[in-house]
Amino acid sequence: MNKDIDYDELESRAKELYARIQGDDVPSRFRQPDNFSTQALNLGATNASLKQAMLSTTTPTEAAKMFYSTTNSDYGSCDPSIIEMPTQWSGSKTTISRMQNNIVYRYNGFNTEMDKERFMDPYVTIRRK
Repeated sequence: MNKDIDYDELESRAKELYARIQGDDVPSRFRQPDNFSTQALNLGATNASLKQAMLSTTTPTEAAKMFYSTTNSDYGSCDPSIIEMPTQWSGSKTTISRMQNNIVYRYNGFNTEMDKERFMDPYVTIRRK
């Protein structure tokens, strides 16, 4: 019962399935994830030399904590596939987004804050002759 799994075939089938699941309302930029550009950092040589330096000064558990990849550059080093793309889209129109920048904010509430100063400044109030 020990079957060898062909992961490449499994991945291709999953990509085909996700491409079929995507609705018609999904923008074309999400239908073609190959168009996304990412920058993969080549840190292989520097990581090896840095790892040797770290292992000589720290314990193995501390070195493992320091090399745990949780930075944004590590997450963004791989190109997205169709599996990571959304299958449904309910985004807003750009005209509404443009209109939101032109709205003036107004607060029509009561000013119930106490005055900060104990005495009124005579130069700020109305001057009498």
